Amino acid sequence: MPGAEPVSVPVLDTPAVRSAFLTDIAKLTGVVLAAIVTMQMVVPVIWVIVAVVTNPGLLQSIMSGEVDTAKIMDSLGTGMIWMNIFAAVAGALFYLILRGRRMFTTDVTTTIPVGNRWPIMGKAVVVGYGAVFIVLMLNYLVYAITGHYLSGAESTLVGSLNTSLIGVLYIVVIGPVIEELVFRGAILRHLAPYGVNFAIVTQALLFGLYHMNFFQSLHAFLLGLVLGYIAVRFSLKWAIALHILNNGMSLLSGTSDIASNVWVGIMAACLVGAIGIVVLDRVKGKPLITEGRSTVLSQPFKTGWTQPFFLVVVIIFFIIGLAINLSMM
Repeated sequence: MPGAEPVSVPVLDTPAVRSAFLTDIAKLTGVVLAAIVTMQMVVPVIWVIVAVVTNPGLLQSIMSGEVDTAKIMDSLGTGMIWMNIFAAVAGALFYLILRGRRMFTTDVTTTIPVGNRWPIMGKAVVVGYGAVFIVLMLNYLVYAITGHYLSGAESTLVGSLNTSLIGVLYIVVIGPVIEELVFRGAILRHLAPYGVNFAIVTQALLFGLYHMNFFQSLHAFLLGLVLGYIAVRFSLKWAIALHILNNGMSLLSGTSDIASNVWVGIMAACLVGAIGIVVLDRVKGKPLITEGRSTVLSQPFKTGWTQPFFLVVVIIFFIIGLAINLSMM
């Protein structure tokens, strides 16, 4: 009824629940840290050492001081693509600590039939890409002011991968599948008992930081919100499908100016649609995420995000991502 008081949801919020929550946040943070260090440092170092040792000519050049780091990377060629794949798989294995066999059973198979809820999925996608368009405009604004694109780091990475079939498969299929299993599978399901909204936003935050550069992190955070919502409200399979579609369209948009303009136009249309959706939903009193508040913690964001280990790791990776982005502008 108009003017009726909102129905309050009882919250358990006991010391035991808070203790378990903080333990799970610390455990998640440790796994994320170990996975990222393994992917970004351990695997690349081992890979380069093995490649150099098994290449006598390159080893001799290094020993004589004739080859710099850039030339070493160039000499690895397509091996760098396989290194990225191996690193992604190695990092994903750490999440078995969180989910065990559930990572490949319940996390993947839990499905809520779409039925007549296609408009809900459509709203989530439109709102998400409307927000991504704002980030894209920020990129252009920074370029207009500084003469450098925020997306420089992302362009360099993608440019090094899309030169072969296996590189394209990694960008469009392999990477999205692994990332969905980790973020919308293991991490989201690990946090969901403490509130769906908290789980969606937190996994999106970690998904953004995982990309290790500021511009791509903004894009990934917004995309992570959409994919998290889709995974919870429908299934991980739909999140995987949309992630593959996103990466495929992004890669295709880089093939020509026409394709790029079409993709930008689609996102601009999404922004217009997103504004309409938000306005109409507020008028109807039906926000996009109508459920998901925690029933066990009164302030999961404040409690979880201020956990010391989590907070320190987030700040460190944010600074690293920002530094990488600035160094490649």
